[in-house]
Amino acid sequence: EVIPEMLSSTVLDESIRDAAEGLPFFAATDVFRRELDNPDLFFKYDLHMAAPGHALFSRTIAPWVADYVRKALLKPRE
Repeated sequence: EVIPEMLSSTVLDESIRDAAEGLPFFAATDVFRRELDNPDLFFKYDLHMAAPGHALFSRTIAPWVADYVRKALLKPRE
């Protein structure tokens, strides 16, 4: 059962972003929310990501990582 507030809250992402204290942060929450009806993303009993969940996450974060690395490599050294 899904708690409706969990479908719109950004509290968890904001908490993690704050804890990162300026380190690069990527939130995949919205991507997983759009896949809410896909029961294969997480294991049923412990809610860890299953292989399809890891695949979705990797497809989602890969462009962000590539862009971050590209910008880091192009950034002039001080």
